Amino acid sequence: MLLNAFLDRVGGDPLSVLDQAVTMRRADPALNQREVERLDAAAGLITRHR
Repeated sequence: MLLNAFLDRVGGDPLSVLDQAVTMRRADPALNQREVERLDAAAGLITRHR
């Protein structure tokens, strides 16, 4: 419900830059290996939800 509300209110198409956002997060040195490994699954939850 929160994701739908967010996507309805932001301008443009934030899903169009999801891959770029995942790439940026993957490069974040503050993430541990497990977090990096879970990024694709997290992005998948977003794209399947919409």
